[in-house]
Amino acid sequence: MSIHLPVWELELGRKLGLEHDQEADLEAAARIGDTIYWISSHGRNANGKVREARHLLFATQWDDRHLTMAGKPYKRLLSDLLADPRIASLGLSEAEKRQLPPKAGGINIEGLASTPDGGLLIGLRSPLAEGKAIVANLGNPQAVLARAERPRFSAPFLLDLGGRGIRSIEADPAGGYIVVAGPVDTGRNFALYHWDGQSPAQPAADQAGWQDFVPESAVFLTSDTLMVMSDDGTDRCKTAANTSAKVFRGRILKTEH
Repeated sequence: MSIHLPVWELELGRKLGLEHDQEADLEAAARIGDTIYWISSHGRNANGKVREARHLLFATQWDDRHLTMAGKPYKRLLSDLLADPRIASLGLSEAEKRQLPPKAGGINIEGLASTPDGGLLIGLRSPLAEGKAIVANLGNPQAVLARAERPRFSAPFLLDLGGRGIRSIEADPAGGYIVVAGPVDTGRNFALYHWDGQSPAQPAADQAGWQDFVPESAVFLTSDTLMVMSDDGTDRCKTAANTSAKVFRGRILKTEH
């Protein structure tokens, strides 16, 4: 499947307080009603340097015709995560103390999914906690952005994904979540899991033949049809001679429940 034109464009740089050369490093989005929440990596750069432009949680509103900003961007989420001892003790404090870049085990958020009660699950690619992926549970995202309330976290989840971190976490229309799991570094060890939100995650699909595929995100096209998208930025986009050649690959899977 090839997609060459954007469905919608909205210039957000100025509203997010970004300079023209700053990269927000947006990693994930999740929809609750007509509000779409977006999150950046909150990670350091490849040299372990802090990049404030990557510390963003914000929302947009969709009214079937227009996409607009909803509330104000929140830029203190990392500080709040580190202030919660249940979360910080899972390796986040140590990663920040050592100023680790994401691919060396530094903090790196790549997953976001809505919960049935209007909260957000925040999935980390790294660090891992004793080999398990970390999922923070934010209970009041709407209040955080609309009224600048302090984030309210529940106890985090730890998912055994075979030593992998979270590349994407998506709410399954049939219940639970699909988790795209991959290595902390640049390896090619990927897998899909289904998680009911409480019990251990279970393998969800056979990844045979995915050696050249780099699963980075997923979206449900229908209640039982999942598109998994590959991160082809380095191989297919950055080296492309023109815009029309900048494409990514997607694979469509049927889910079973």
